[in-house]
Amino acid sequence: MEDGYAYVGDDDYGLQIVNVKDPTKPFTVGSVLTTGLAYTLKKRDELIFLADHRGGFHIINVKDVTKPFIVSSYNTRGKSWAIEVKDDVVYVADDTSGLLVFDISNLENPKQIGQFDPFGQAEDVVIRDNNAYVSFFDKGLYVLDISIPAQPTLISHLPVPGNARSIVLQDKYAYIAGWESGLHIID
Repeated sequence: MEDGYAYVGDDDYGLQIVNVKDPTKPFTVGSVLTTGLAYTLKKRDELIFLADHRGGFHIINVKDVTKPFIVSSYNTRGKSWAIEVKDDVVYVADDTSGLLVFDISNLENPKQIGQFDPFGQAEDVVIRDNNAYVSFFDKGLYVLDISIPAQPTLISHLPVPGNARSIVLQDKYAYIAGWESGLHIID
């Protein structure tokens, strides 16, 4: 939520922008229908970066919340579950394609510049400093050095029983949701 608006990835209904200035009376002010299933998103300034599952990812201009529009899209090979943005680079957890890395210095023409694929199913990605924390559903948590974005390099790997899903970083801990095993807290 920002400035009284909630930006919602609404599955089959794309991006929804909801006025929540009065939380007892929310209402939609703008929307963009996407080609896949709108899942997770990151907002940076007047742009939304949206992981759209079977529709790849989209960069959406929301400067005017009543008239959002897609600046560009990239249809990835896998299913885009999660997205992160750092500087002019987008990182996409793209299921069987692994972690995909895109140069977005030209917002209208994203270009894939890198990939990390241990032959698993990438579910989530979180960036902190020059590290990417990537959960692979069937393989666990991977920590990657992304100081050279085009060449993500393995720092460490930790299997997570019960299938790794979402990641939250807090202080020195990674909290991993396990599909069948509950919460894992990693130092």
